[in-house]
Amino acid sequence: MMKTIRKLTLLGFVLFMPLFVFAQATDPSAECFSALESNPELQVLKGKVALGNVSGQSLEILANDKKPSPAEKSALAKWDSSRQPCIQQSLEWSHSHYAPNVAVILERLISQFKSNLADLYAGKITYGQFAKARQANADNAKAEAVNLDQQNQNANAQNKQRQQQLNQQAQQAEAQNQAQRNALATQMILNNKPYQAPFVPMQTAPLVAPHINSPTNTNCRMIGNTMNCTTY
Repeated sequence: MMKTIRKLTLLGFVLFMPLFVFAQATDPSAECFSALESNPELQVLKGKVALGNVSGQSLEILANDKKPSPAEKSALAKWDSSRQPCIQQSLEWSHSHYAPNVAVILERLISQFKSNLADLYAGKITYGQFAKARQANADNAKAEAVNLDQQNQNANAQNKQRQQQLNQQAQQAEAQNQAQRNALATQMILNNKPYQAPFVPMQTAPLVAPHINSPTNTNCRMIGNTMNCTTY
């Protein structure tokens, strides 16, 4: 069956981790992004961009209609390169803790950030426009992640229900198979039982009285030279 999906809670979204607004506090990249706030090479950008956390964008940052100076462009390039190790950490962590359809949102957020930063660096947009686009992308990603997380939970619940039904069906089938095996075994025992002829009581022959010859009488007389005898 599927990989365990960790629930993305609304509280996790409110925390707004540095890159992924819906990343949980256990994301190891959080400390990496936070450290950018104190990077000496990036201080020229203070008050113009939120170096670490998107939630750090102030009203002044959102309303800034200035475009970067050459010195600030150099700092923007440094900011971009300094973010890469943090991004890599967060990518690795998110792919091991989130469902694929959620992790892909994080990848898209990275791409959007890079594109907006390139426009700011090129002077195509102002700091305020960059900040607003960054916020909009974060909000959209958050909403999509919440929706996908709910879908994932529903899918998990349905899969669990289907699995329970399959388990019940398997148990019923096994019970039926066991009953058939028991019946077959009983029949085999009956078929292999030695044959015993039914008991027939012995019949004795009637007693016959021994034959006793009746007494006989014999009379003889001489007729000439011949003797005749009669027995009765």
